[in-house]
Amino acid sequence: MVWGGAAAPHGLGATFNTMIRMPRRAAAVLVATAMAIAACTGSGGDRTADKKLITTPYELLDGGTSTLTTLAGQPVLVNFFAKWCAPCVAEMPALEQLHQEYADRVTFIGFSTQESPEDARALIALTKVSYPIARDPDGQLSLAFGAIGMPFTALLRSDGSIAARHTGALTADSLRDMIDKAFF
Repeated sequence: MVWGGAAAPHGLGATFNTMIRMPRRAAAVLVATAMAIAACTGSGGDRTADKKLITTPYELLDGGTSTLTTLAGQPVLVNFFAKWCAPCVAEMPALEQLHQEYADRVTFIGFSTQESPEDARALIALTKVSYPIARDPDGQLSLAFGAIGMPFTALLRSDGSIAARHTGALTADSLRDMIDKAFF
């Protein structure tokens, strides 16, 4: 009798079949890992990119436009958030707490990302943050900072270069550590 069933791949054939299927998964994992590492590290001294970031104009939620160059000469914490992002909302009290603690040493600015001004104002009213809020309506500024998710926090040195980046919610303690390591 002739065997009519199919055999499971084994040997060189199994290795070859696995190699054909794995590159997509492996590439996706490698790209995600590389992006996460890049987002959580400093800029590596790429001051050209940093200069472009700090000169990009943005709209303030309470009116007017500005650039991060207006904050030159002092350390700055930049946070990208959205009302629909639960971790963003959860970290806002920690950001406000640290804003109060570092008020005379670090400037805080938040960017409402990819949402309407009304949604941003509703979130600010809910969380009672007192630092300035700007808009990043199309998400292009957050992408330029290297954000791969939200919330996203970047620390800028007084010369405008990026000292640190972090994707994900921060507690008051982890945010304090991040600020102290970057600036003090």
